[in-house]
Amino acid sequence: MAVRYVLGIDVGTTALKAVALDRERGVVAQVERDHELLSAHPGWAEEDPEQWWTTTRDAIRTLITTIPAEEIAAIGVSGMVPAMVLLDASGQPLRPSIQQNDARSIVEVKELQAAVDLREFFTITGGMPNQQNIDPRWRWLRQHEPDIVARTAYLCGSYDFIVYRLTGQLSLEENWAAESGLYDIRQHRWQYILPGTCRYRRRNLASRTTANRNRWWYQ
Repeated sequence: MAVRYVLGIDVGTTALKAVALDRERGVVAQVERDHELLSAHPGWAEEDPEQWWTTTRDAIRTLITTIPAEEIAAIGVSGMVPAMVLLDASGQPLRPSIQQNDARSIVEVKELQAAVDLREFFTITGGMPNQQNIDPRWRWLRQHEPDIVARTAYLCGSYDFIVYRLTGQLSLEENWAAESGLYDIRQHRWQYILPGTCRYRRRNLASRTTANRNRWWYQ
C-alpha cells in the first residue's frame, strides 16, 4: 500500500493543533484540542505535559478516522520554546512544565547577568540573559524545589516530550537549544559550563537534533 500522508503536530501555549497532509492535495484533515495554562502564583506559567500527550493521542485518533493509519509516512512535531520539562530516570514528568513566558525567576536572571561576561554570553548564545533561558529557571528550582532537581535525569521541551512519547527516544531540537541560553550557536554544541552559569550534568541534556533530520514513526 502506498505511503502518502504526513501528520503535523504543534504543541501551542493554549492548544494542540494537528493536521494530516497529502502529497498532492495538501491539508486533508485538521483538529485542535485545548489544554490548560496553569498559574498558581502571579507571574507563573505552567502546563501539564501529560495533558499534551493526552491531547496528542486524541488528535491522532481523530485524524485517522479520516485517513488510513497504515498510509502515514511520518509525524513532524513542533511547539513553544523553550518550555522546560523535567523528567525522572524513567522518563516521567516530575512537575508541571515551566513555560517560556514564566516570570518567577526575575532575581535569578539578575544573578546570571552579574555572573557572566555579557559580551561573551551574547557571542556564544546569540542572546542576553533573560527569563526564557533555562539557567535562571534551574537556579530557581535549586533554591525552591531541590528534591525535584535531585531527581531530574533529563531536561526537554514541549515537542521533545511528545517525540519521546511517540518514539521512546530522548532528543532536544536545535531551536529549543538555541533559545535555552545553554547552546553555542556557532559551534552547534552545548555550552553548559559557561563561566558563571549553573553546572549541568551532561546526561541532563539529550542529543541535539535539527528539525529536518529525523522522521518519527507512529505505531
